[in-house]
Amino acid sequence: MRRLHRARGDAASMRFARAAGDPAAESFGRQALAVYASAMNWLEGSDDFDTAHNELHEVGRYCREEFPAGCDLTTDGDDFAQRCPVSLVHQRVGLSMGFTGNAICSICDLDVSECPHRPGHSYEVVASAHLNGRCNVCGSKACTNHLSGEIYEAETRVSITEIYEIDHIALVAQPVQPDARLTSIPISRRELEAHLGLTIADGLSVRCDQCLGECQGFTQIRFGD
Repeated sequence: MRRLHRARGDAASMRFARAAGDPAAESFGRQALAVYASAMNWLEGSDDFDTAHNELHEVGRYCREEFPAGCDLTTDGDDFAQRCPVSLVHQRVGLSMGFTGNAICSICDLDVSECPHRPGHSYEVVASAHLNGRCNVCGSKACTNHLSGEIYEAETRVSITEIYEIDHIALVAQPVQPDARLTSIPISRRELEAHLGLTIADGLSVRCDQCLGECQGFTQIRFGD
């Protein structure tokens, strides 16, 4: 839920900034979209997943209408790439890596196999600094926001400090690390031209209109029986 609250805060900042004529409005909006997508990944399987999904589309439409130039596809050599979190989060496929190594809890600094904190869940913790100097609340070095000895709410994060051996990397529907998902989808210029029925001149930008229409649903990964 912390991600959902943070996304709502970014969306509110976007609207306030836009009303005030502040050029930072688009930055707030793009950040809100990324955090909403992350919130959906972490909330998958809960009732709040649909809430985050609906709000993502609301902010996506706002950004497309108010900041259209920011919705151009990314150029990738002669081709294009889709890197918008609104589009990518609808591809419900992720990566799972099997490995042998050390995974450390951000709150207690113990191996995750030995600590009571579940990744992605929040706990009340007494602020302190680990031996590596990182704050056990936010993970920052030389943190000035969290006073030692004070109680704060902290979300468990896992740090991979060392990998001994990689066993496999697989495509999965719901990865253990919820944000281990697609960050870009390549789009062939030739296939896009065939779909549009026109030739895209060199240097011409291609704008995505996905957020102006109705949601087309999710693409789910399927495995054989």
